[in-house]
Amino acid sequence: MKKLLYIIFTFGLISIIAIYFYTNQPHRDIKSEVPSFNISAQYLTQEFMSSQDIASNKFLNKTIIVNGKPSQILSKSLILEGNIFCTFDLSGLDAKINEVIYVKGRCIGYDDLLGEIQLDQCSIVNE
Repeated sequence: MKKLLYIIFTFGLISIIAIYFYTNQPHRDIKSEVPSFNISAQYLTQEFMSSQDIASNKFLNKTIIVNGKPSQILSKSLILEGNIFCTFDLSGLDAKINEVIYVKGRCIGYDDLLGEIQLDQCSIVNE
């Protein structure tokens, strides 16, 4: 009986430690990651329009650089080429409408309702 209690206690302790380390992993630093893809906004849009499932498998949760012209600039976000929604951590974006920029961010998917490809943790990079 004591061995069984010892085994249960040990298993419980190891489980608690594993859960703690799993839930407290460091956040990804997208700015310092090497991008998986360096593509144009038109190509990214074409990929999602031709097959959303294949594009999601290819780009989802990957760091990518997308180049294109902003069609709308908000305080902490911008829209590239009319359908790529980029969310930034900082406000006061250094971008101008209809000038080509390069945005590095993590692809978080395609929003069917709005018809937008979404990137988060974005930053403007110089190419």
